[in-house]
Amino acid sequence: MNTFAESIENFFEISLDLCFLANAEGFFLKVNSSFTRTLGWSKSELLSRCFSEFIHPDDIENTEAAVISLKQGSQIHAFENRFRTKQGGYRHLQWSSWLCPKDGLLYGMGRNITA
Repeated sequence: MNTFAESIENFFEISLDLCFLANAEGFFLKVNSSFTRTLGWSKSELLSRCFSEFIHPDDIENTEAAVISLKQGSQIHAFENRFRTKQGGYRHLQWSSWLCPKDGLLYGMGRNITA
């Protein structure tokens, strides 16, 4: 029988959405397999870089503003930006995120809305 933690891990991994945990400095701590399927980067590549390195240059300012809003206690629903794929293209993603005040971690889910 699975433990509760194993069940949560399974739920996290089967999601078609991109699910992540990140710290307040902008580094992914955990990403699910949808990240690798959608963007082409390995989990280790994603975890070793600040997530701003993957964001389209034109979307950096709005993304930084969204992170500041999260740090001030807001929840983000339907925020959009573009993430670079390993092949050099971009995927248009829509995010819902929340910064938990208890652990200071950013929790989020993204959906590929590339036309």
